[in-house]
Amino acid sequence: MPTQTYGTLYDEDRLNLRLVFLTLAVAGFLYRWLNRKIQSRADEAYATEHGCKPMRVVFPYEWPWALDLLYRQYQMNKTQRLLAAQTPFFDELGPNIEMRLFGDVGYLTFDPKNIEAIVSTNFE
Repeated sequence: MPTQTYGTLYDEDRLNLRLVFLTLAVAGFLYRWLNRKIQSRADEAYATEHGCKPMRVVFPYEWPWALDLLYRQYQMNKTQRLLAAQTPFFDELGPNIEMRLFGDVGYLTFDPKNIEAIVSTNFE
């Protein structure tokens, strides 16, 4: 009568667990990618409907996922000189800047017309 070793059963369980995690990771990435595509199309439709112009200036970064920006912001925030560190960027790049961080897009502005438009919509 052959004896079963627990090592092979344990290895099979680990393989199955890895496959489950891999499947969940791929599903998560696909879900996020599809949501971004859907949101991007909705944003484009909104921009077309309301006559929005694209941002011309993109905030410069060097490291992947703009980690250098996060690091600089963190260092300046520790010394409580965050605004002083950001001022040269706005002086050089202008009042409206597109910022891409971890694959997401954000916008920075200090243009009075844009701020008035944002505030007048009650953030709807």
